Amino acid sequence: QYQNQLKQSSCKDDCGAGSYIAADKSACSVCNIGQYQELEEQAFCVPCIPGKYNNLFGQVVCKECEVGTASSILKRNDSCPECPAGRAPLNNGSITCLDCLAGQFKESVDGEDDGKEQTGCSECSAGKYSEASNVDSCTACDDGDYQTEEGKTACFPCLPGKYGKADHTGCIDCAIGTASMNASRGTPCPSCATGRETDSLGATQCKECLAGQFKESVDGKDNGREHGCSEC
Repeated sequence: QYQNQLKQSSCKDDCGAGSYIAADKSACSVCNIGQYQELEEQAFCVPCIPGKYNNLFGQVVCKECEVGTASSILKRNDSCPECPAGRAPLNNGSITCLDCLAGQFKESVDGEDDGKEQTGCSECSAGKYSEASNVDSCTACDDGDYQTEEGKTACFPCLPGKYGKADHTGCIDCAIGTASMNASRGTPCPSCATGRETDSLGATQCKECLAGQFKESVDGKDNGREHGCSEC
């Protein structure tokens, strides 16, 4: 109860929901923005919890942050800020924006979220990946591995007979006269020894010595020593 007039014989009991009675019992005042009171005859108003807000005076409940918005602030007195692209929550009353997913990375965008710089989500470019959520940057594929698409969580190895592009966006066939049996090769395929040169792209093995020839050890470019072919 309260009394805001002098020389009265009784107190008033009409301080309804959305209001509070002052500490000295001299007034009934409406709750401030960012607060609420659902009961009558109360001595205080309750702050809106994170995920909710009130932008009007004298409210009996707080409003939930709308879909696509979020706020971690207690006693918020204006609408919750929108989450950046890729981080928008799908439910009402969210406290934080969604994390960036695997295959994405955080990127600064215009605006602030509760006083902090906002970060949106962008997809990893071709040749890069991220296997965890909420990372600051994507990782380039290892030499000899590749990824042709954006927003991916892993890279693939170049198959035997191929080697990786420098930008990790694909693989290149071994040139004519070269071959490689190794997967995930990061450098051009080694040349075949004399007499064993390949005549097509993407070979995994050098040619065998023909009848009328014999194998002869020569300096190799891949494994130290190779067998070339010499005439009988």
